[in-house]
Amino acid sequence: MSTDIDQCRNYNGNFEEANYCQSRIFVIDVLKKMKNILSVIAGYALFAVSSVLLFNLTGQQPHADVPSGFKILTVFYGLFFSIASGFVLQLIARQRKLRLNFILAMLMFALAAVSMVTSSGSHWTQWFAMLIFAPASILGGYLRIRQTRPE
Repeated sequence: MSTDIDQCRNYNGNFEEANYCQSRIFVIDVLKKMKNILSVIAGYALFAVSSVLLFNLTGQQPHADVPSGFKILTVFYGLFFSIASGFVLQLIARQRKLRLNFILAMLMFALAAVSMVTSSGSHWTQWFAMLIFAPASILGGYLRIRQTRPE
């Protein structure tokens, strides 16, 4: 199986065609990288927007002490949207590896850690994000990859 680079070498001295071929490969590589970046952004956006909606719709403050029942609701709600964020990332990226899901999980963890350091009040939401929701986004990617893997 030949690669794109090998195909570009087959132009036997026709430098114009070879340059066009290499330029085309470069553009395709850039577009793939942009798609990967956008897939991570989309996954994080799904998680973040769902979190904001939860607190806005319930009237609870994310850095306030809340009843245990609301924390349990938040865990299940957050798990659902964390798994969905990893799943959506893989829908967009269309990869067979979890590398981008690990990047999403690190982003979720890092932003929750920054929020913890820079905000006052209770930090239960950040702990949930770092210890439960970030790893769950990897599970979402795994479920999508497993769904598309040929038997």
